[in-house]
Amino acid sequence: MGLKSMKMKDKVTICGLVAHAIMIDYKLRDEELQLLERVMERYGLDEQQRKAVRARDLKEDPVVAAASIDS
Repeated sequence: MGLKSMKMKDKVTICGLVAHAIMIDYKLRDEELQLLERVMERYGLDEQQRKAVRARDLKEDPVVAAASIDS
């Protein structure tokens, strides 16, 4: 399945998982932020979706989030 055929909610979830992985230590280096921005750009997230990803609650269970991906 290609990137274009993925559901937007799945793209946002994947970006949220990337954010979770790089922010789990509560330290965000410039390189990590640049990676997250590139991933969000690649998945075509708009500014509102990007803000939601950046504001991710690190208490969310990433396993549950990953299991919710349909695409």
